[in-house]
Amino acid sequence: MRRNYGGHFGTTVRDLANPAKPENLATYGPGWNAGVFKTDGVNHAEQHWLRFLDSLPEWERTVSKFLDACQLLGREADQDHGIRFDDPLDGAEIQWNPIRRAMDRVPTGKRHVEVLRPGVTIRRLAYDGSKDPKLRRRAIKTGWQPLSVGYVRQFLQRDPYVDSAKLANRVAPCVVHTLDAYFNALVLMDLHGEGERNVVAIHDSWFVPAIHLDPESGFTWARPGAELVERSIRWAGQSWLEGIGSVYGWFVDATLGTPYRRFAREIRRAWYRRIADQRWPKFTAS
Repeated sequence: MRRNYGGHFGTTVRDLANPAKPENLATYGPGWNAGVFKTDGVNHAEQHWLRFLDSLPEWERTVSKFLDACQLLGREADQDHGIRFDDPLDGAEIQWNPIRRAMDRVPTGKRHVEVLRPGVTIRRLAYDGSKDPKLRRRAIKTGWQPLSVGYVRQFLQRDPYVDSAKLANRVAPCVVHTLDAYFNALVLMDLHGEGERNVVAIHDSWFVPAIHLDPESGFTWARPGAELVERSIRWAGQSWLEGIGSVYGWFVDATLGTPYRRFAREIRRAWYRRIADQRWPKFTAS
């Protein structure tokens, strides 16, 4: 999960092996015996990790390439607007544009409230006037600079609005979340169409009454709620697959001029073939 969210490998393996976090050991096990806190331990662990990835089926290479492509799109996204595409549910524009914020907290107002303001942290060397150049360099002063394009360009060599590093890590998982949300909406629509109004949706889970009473039969015909949810999940599979074409279209357009253009077109063609063959996904829940 951390890898797909752009996490650094070294940080992840150290967290897993941290003796101060016994809950990680209990949840994930001891991990690779690589001595990650020793010299070159992270590199040793990474060799295990790479061998593990190589042992997986071909789908892992596809996932990795998709992740790499999305990170590139995030890094090179428009600095005023970030990433934009149409929601597969209703066509509304989705926009991801995390704002660049200063690393240091800045006091705001008279109440001493500290916030991470939109802006950048500028660090400069300070001098004490000594003739000895080694003594002149006394400290590094840190200052906050608001999002002023003309000023910040001197330091960043680019417009300062969108935090490209955060966006690069966000694109791939958020695309998946968008598709999940679309599927969730389709299930809810079908449940509503069946007359079930008492529904709670949490991520990929749906809670309904244990017994569903059909309003069209005057509440005289009942069936288990779990059976109703399973039927709605099966129904949503076809509608979901047919409806995500706009996301494939955005991915193909967004990768124009990048090394991932051919990859984007290949996976869209695979989607077209699946639609033509009517190989609808069969999702399940337990």
